Amino acid sequence: MRSTVATWLIADDAGSESIFPQVPGRSSSRRFQEVYWRCVIVFFASCQRHTTLANYILFTNVEPPTIEGLNISSWLEKHSIRIVNLQISHRLPKRRCSSWGNQFYLLDIVKYAANTESIGTLLLFDSDCFWLGSPDLMIESVERYGVLTYALWYDENQIVNGFSRRTLTELYERFFGEQAGCTLTYSGGEIFAASGDAIQELAQECAMLWKKNLEAMHRNESWCQEEAQFLSLLYHRHRYEIGTANQFLKRIWTAPGFSGFRNTSAGDRDLLVWHLPAEKRFGFRDMFREVCDERSDFWTIPVGRGFVDHAASTFGIEQKRWNRRVRDNAVRIKDKLSTKAGI
Repeated sequence: MRSTVATWLIADDAGSESIFPQVPGRSSSRRFQEVYWRCVIVFFASCQRHTTLANYILFTNVEPPTIEGLNISSWLEKHSIRIVNLQISHRLPKRRCSSWGNQFYLLDIVKYAANTESIGTLLLFDSDCFWLGSPDLMIESVERYGVLTYALWYDENQIVNGFSRRTLTELYERFFGEQAGCTLTYSGGEIFAASGDAIQELAQECAMLWKKNLEAMHRNESWCQEEAQFLSLLYHRHRYEIGTANQFLKRIWTAPGFSGFRNTSAGDRDLLVWHLPAEKRFGFRDMFREVCDERSDFWTIPVGRGFVDHAASTFGIEQKRWNRRVRDNAVRIKDKLSTKAGI
């Protein structure tokens, strides 16, 4: 069965900027966008350390740049990763959405995939994800379930991005005109994993739900402000089994124990994919530089436990060594100064 591993990058222009909490500065700036380009390279390189048999696609709206001497386009071509230039048409108005303004690009990708037979099963991830093994088992699970969902088991009254699970359930009932039957589960948007048949079903529903969402926004009613809320409604509508991606994936927070939230655990090393939002500017920067060097540990350590241990050290799955903390803090200071200077 055909399968595609993909990620995406939208480069905002000066008229469409928004706030992204883990990356300071203007989202239209080169400095800001380079953070995400590094993640893209590490995402694909880490997957290809384990298999080169899948199809690989980068969805983006711009021509890739050269970063730290690496021509991104040439690197992607060398590694048989196809660039699909796809403009964003699902964007919330800037005056109504100050953060994550381009997250509904997912809907453009779903529409494209529904009209592109060669994609087959699609494993679409945020670019700040790192592979620890082959995607084969995940692909098999997609074929079994149709769609994999990553459940975040928040308390039903906990507010996340403007909604609790209770109010998300109320939104579902208003949008679809039916009883939900239970309290909805919040499914993370860092993964969209679906079979070709499921993509066909969801593409039609996406168009309808997007229209309802915009209408609700214009009426000043509650509406989906980010893609995870949108996906949670769709997954419940089709009664996809909840939490089927959790055995493969975890959203891991790696802030040092004395300064922020950590949820790392011993079992993290047995996962297939780490989602590392707090490491965009830190661990991914270090790993990008290793990917650029074919003699580095990234390429020379055999896949398996040694490779996982190296990644765990780089990304802070275990507490980072003091020298890495110093380097990370230097990046934070430099970014703050650049943001104040308007760079």
